[in-house]
Amino acid sequence: VVLTLASSRDAFSEFTAEVNNVLNETESVIARKARILYPTKESEMYGVIRRRLFKNWDEKSAKIIADAYFSLYESTDEMNNKFKTKEYKNYLKMSYPFHPELIDVLETRVSSFSTFQRTRGALRLLARVISDIWKKKEEDVHLILPAYVALDNQQIRDELTGKIKKDDFIPVIHADIANDKGDAKAQLWNKDYQDKKLPPLASRMANTTYLYSLIIGEAKGMDEYTILGSIMTPGIKSSVYFSLLKKMDQKFWYFRESNGRFFFNSEPTINKIIQDYMSIVESSKIRARIRATLQSEFSGSLFKPIIQPNGPSDVKDDDNIDLIVLDYKYTSVDSKEDKTPDIINEIWNKAKDEAPRIYKNTTFFIVADSNQISRLEDVTREYEAYQKMEENKEDLANLTKDQRERLEAKKKDIELGLKIA
Repeated sequence: VVLTLASSRDAFSEFTAEVNNVLNETESVIARKARILYPTKESEMYGVIRRRLFKNWDEKSAKIIADAYFSLYESTDEMNNKFKTKEYKNYLKMSYPFHPELIDVLETRVSSFSTFQRTRGALRLLARVISDIWKKKEEDVHLILPAYVALDNQQIRDELTGKIKKDDFIPVIHADIANDKGDAKAQLWNKDYQDKKLPPLASRMANTTYLYSLIIGEAKGMDEYTILGSIMTPGIKSSVYFSLLKKMDQKFWYFRESNGRFFFNSEPTINKIIQDYMSIVESSKIRARIRATLQSEFSGSLFKPIIQPNGPSDVKDDDNIDLIVLDYKYTSVDSKEDKTPDIINEIWNKAKDEAPRIYKNTTFFIVADSNQISRLEDVTREYEAYQKMEENKEDLANLTKDQRERLEAKKKDIELGLKIA
């Protein structure tokens, strides 16, 4: 008689407890004749999965790739030390063409969801990942990393949302990671990396951290040094990945860092809340804020500030040193061009009532760089959004302590950014 049982974390876990009770009774009867077998040890899982998905295994290639990645890990100071052990080097070889971390994430995290079948679910998901990699034919794929579980693939998305009852993560993926329109933040950021002849690192980082976010009953996410081992490939410095993580924390709507661990959450972050406020800031408010900031920053100086004059009649012809800040909406210059704007020539040469200007040498101008205007408006819009949010006591009351601290820190950054812009 052969008795088999699903894992307590498997799709049939609700029946497993009942069967366990029966087995406990049966065991007392057959114990003297029973031989208990454990068909799959944890260390053998790599081989089991590989044999189910690939006909052949090239031991020579496995050794070459394992050596290359282990060398990369050893030479990277910031890498988690677990990737630098001889034992891990052996794991790299045994798990080839999969990265050990990918199998581990599926085994210890994704399988914590009762609706994810530990073996069949993992095999189905990995089969879709392999198919997706084959179709994309990206040149730097030597080992199947967690980063390659591509959430821009609808079938893979379904496996890691609906199939594990995580439908609340669908808007998270659509906003920050991937959607069919190609306008999720990670997808838009990919272009910056591809312009530098780099792979789509934003999507890869988002895919990786999403996988680490899938767990029940334990701390979500993972530290940056372990994430590095799950995404890093030869030829790209670790600083590139760390910089990307920081940018995601600052800009993504559902991405968080807590106690050194990075993860996605179904609750929106301060970034999303502020973005909602930014969408309702009026253009007139932006112009008024810029004017008020200019007036505040230049008042009390050796110069007499004249903010956004309409023409020569707004600038007195006297021996005061005038600092004239022209209206960026109507006057700007390209740093690559030498042409002087017409309004500068008018104010320089003429005073009130078309009279020739006498005190030309006491007149100085500040003109906006046309390439920086959109940044100026964005920074100002964000500042106004913070102001609006602080006026909304109800929204403030709903923030967690961590969110309030982040809001205060970001507000200080944006205040400085507005002055610099």
